[in-house]
Amino acid sequence: MNAKFNLLFLTTTAAMLSGTVYANSNAPSYIHTSGSTVININKADANGLSHNMLKEFNVGPKGTILNNSTQDIYRPNGNIPKNKKLNESAKVILNEVISNKSSKLNGFLEVAGQRADVIIANPNGISCSGCSFINSNRVTLSTGTPVFTDGALTNYNVIKGKITIENGGLKNLNSFTDILAEKIILNGKVETGALNAVAGMYKYTIANDNIQSPVQYQGTGIDVKSLGGVTADQIVLVSTSAGVGVNNAGILQSNNISISASGAITNSGGIKADTIKLISKKNIDNSYTGEITSDAGNIFITATQDIQNAGTIKSERATVLTSGSRASDSSEDSDDSPLVFGSINNVGTISGKNAVLLNATHSLNNDKGSITSTGITNIIAPKVNNRTEMSGDVVDISSLEFENTGLITAANSMIIYGNHAITNYGTLKSETLTLETDGAISMAKCFLWFPCQNGTIKADLLKVKAPKIKTVSEMSGNLEVKRIKLNTAEEPKEPEDVNEPEDVNEPKDLEEPEDVNEPKDLEEPEDLDEPENLEEPEDLDESEEQEVPEELKAA
Repeated sequence: MNAKFNLLFLTTTAAMLSGTVYANSNAPSYIHTSGSTVININKADANGLSHNMLKEFNVGPKGTILNNSTQDIYRPNGNIPKNKKLNESAKVILNEVISNKSSKLNGFLEVAGQRADVIIANPNGISCSGCSFINSNRVTLSTGTPVFTDGALTNYNVIKGKITIENGGLKNLNSFTDILAEKIILNGKVETGALNAVAGMYKYTIANDNIQSPVQYQGTGIDVKSLGGVTADQIVLVSTSAGVGVNNAGILQSNNISISASGAITNSGGIKADTIKLISKKNIDNSYTGEITSDAGNIFITATQDIQNAGTIKSERATVLTSGSRASDSSEDSDDSPLVFGSINNVGTISGKNAVLLNATHSLNNDKGSITSTGITNIIAPKVNNRTEMSGDVVDISSLEFENTGLITAANSMIIYGNHAITNYGTLKSETLTLETDGAISMAKCFLWFPCQNGTIKADLLKVKAPKIKTVSEMSGNLEVKRIKLNTAEEPKEPEDVNEPEDVNEPKDLEEPEDVNEPKDLEEPEDLDEPENLEEPEDLDESEEQEVPEELKAA
């Protein structure tokens, strides 16, 4: 380390409890007339960093002031003389604890003078209850060791330590807050302009927020308790080490929320934001008390393994859930990498006003739950099983095996593709409904002497594309449809226009060109030698009889 730093061997807690008032404002620290502790920070280096190495760093209920002023400050509750150590105000104030004692922040921490970033680095742990920050651009609480490169602070190495926000909470309004520790526990509420919380064992690069974590272990890195939570314009929660997850039982509320975990993400509280992104390399579980809601934006939930929902996932735009992926050692997935099977299991509510898009590499199971949209409901999974309710203006389901024992409705159109088989013991209802399979379509289930369970299809137009089905009667079940098209070719011999009354009654579509019936074209005896061959009224007049053919009338 090129820079030289003065050691401030002080115990702010002891100073406050002693009641002693330090009249010497040139001392490393003293008690202000208001009862607050004033710390004259060290001189800033060429990078604007004031590095203060301490045996202890605590903030009591009456608060602590970091004196970053090169001029005297006049206040009604007591003036603060300028900090004579400073030639220029610091841009960053680093308070690093070099003992084995943890830090307790139970009051306000103020930067007097020019605004600056404030860093508290203590590998022994930091607790905050009723702590707040004044006149700071950015606040960083870290259990990592500061790392310097050419005299500049560049990284934090986090290998241990816990940061706990207790019931009194943390306030850093209109500013950015970093919480960097092996483990983060929120028993109280965090109110800040933006929160970036990273848990695990890792190397954190300040310049680009890059995180390197080679360590693997199991556990919960970020734990938001039922009375805890975060309110911020932006919330970023990251659990880095493989197997380390995020648990939320409190309330996370923001414009944008991003939660990324190498382990599982569990939610039994509330996650509310315009845009929500949850990404887990394990499972994501939203319990029956969990609410993930977006009033104005989209929800994206991605899990390498399974997504379990027993609560509510609801957006005013699109709700997108993806489970399973391709496992790859590289940063980019490859088609050659092995497939990780993941399922979406829903016993709660999944809805998106504009769209619900569900994609699973193994199965989609809707059991005792609902999947609804007033726009598009699109489901892609090898196995799709619906036991309760699905709906949308347009419903598009693509699978290998499809089974419905509940109710699926589409206001406009529905397409169900089951490559191997389509089974419907429930109800499918849409204006236009298409069933496509290379296998069988089963609509009735009978067992011993019990009454058969028949499926129902309600549609204006039912299109069936199933080579193994030769007649509609083979489908069994209840068909409440107006029209049926079975295995219609791409260019059907029975065009849709023939079945449309308005097309059948159009004479212009049935008659040959009007020029054929023009006498002036038929009789030109002066040019033709065989007039008898020119006029064949009996053949030409037959076109008028075809104006409404009998077979079309029957149709």
